[in-house]
Amino acid sequence: MTVSFLDRSLTNGILASNATAMRGRVNYLVFFIRIIFCLGISFLAIWGAISLVRECLTDLPEAGELGRTIVFMILIFYVAFRLGQAAWHQRFTIRLVGDQIIVKDMILFKRRTLRSNDIKGFSLMEYTMGGIRLMGWVKGKSIMLYLEDGDKIEFPEFLFMNFTKMDRALEESGLQFFGIESIEWRWKKLE
Repeated sequence: MTVSFLDRSLTNGILASNATAMRGRVNYLVFFIRIIFCLGISFLAIWGAISLVRECLTDLPEAGELGRTIVFMILIFYVAFRLGQAAWHQRFTIRLVGDQIIVKDMILFKRRTLRSNDIKGFSLMEYTMGGIRLMGWVKGKSIMLYLEDGDKIEFPEFLFMNFTKMDRALEESGLQFFGIESIEWRWKKLE
């Protein structure tokens, strides 16, 4: 089963009005698992903080036990924050219809219609993420859409089932392609 994609000609950087539609096919299972996991980690962090305060108020634990618990709680809060931050920034779907791009927010359920004069261009980001050394480094890609008002909208590869066709369709639509950005995970240098 295939979806029809853009077959546009370049018209001085303006989206062609005779274009066909392209829709980013979202992998909702991955999106919802990510949101549920993020909410679960956040709940664990809040529950742990409340339990720690309650324990300290009723019976003061030993200093070593208290220190380990605080370090563990800081780690849980950091993981919850990073997961929430990633889910918040990578929550959009994309649809090209005619001479406009429709960006839909999957969390706030808002829709934003963009025209070619609202968009500076887009780039393809390639990044590596850290993992267990035996598993190797996980490589990923994202499309970053740069808007004239300074906003950036990210479309990560793992959320879209037709990601390879999306970047080609954006380039064929007449939007300026800024190139490939290579981003390396900062902790990779430590290995």
